[in-house]
Amino acid sequence: MPKDFSKIVLGNCDVTINSQSVGITRDNVVFTVERTYHEIKHNGSKGKDVGGVIIDEERAKIKFSFLEFDADKITQLFPALINNEGVIEPTFKIQDTDFKEVTITGKQKDGTPVKITLLKGFNSSNIELTFADKDEVASPVEFEACYQDDNSKPYKIEMKKVVVGG
Repeated sequence: MPKDFSKIVLGNCDVTINSQSVGITRDNVVFTVERTYHEIKHNGSKGKDVGGVIIDEERAKIKFSFLEFDADKITQLFPALINNEGVIEPTFKIQDTDFKEVTITGKQKDGTPVKITLLKGFNSSNIELTFADKDEVASPVEFEACYQDDNSKPYKIEMKKVVVGG
């Protein structure tokens, strides 16, 4: 039976914040969903029971390092900062606008887009700029999906074929 490589997701992708590209990234762009499960324990149980496992917590994250620096980009990526005509200053106040829509867009080998979105992503990473001889400054950031309310879904993964002209 021949192998089908068409659904393999290719490694390159674009990262956007509120539909604006972050530009050139370095190293891996990583999407992670960390889940904590709770097992209902009861007398007579020999182990995990079907229906007796509950998700206690779920944290979705997108992590990457960016290379393109300008004042607008830094204030878009990091919360509680203001761009005052090219001078970046802290505000020490988290605003609703500090929660961003963060999207990774890649594609499968057959051309099907793969789109992962944190609907309300918050970057709690430290501002870190490492200046090293014969290397570019690549600043790491990690956005974590936040819940709008108890019924909200914090992320989505889309893999839909695009139909053209139909």
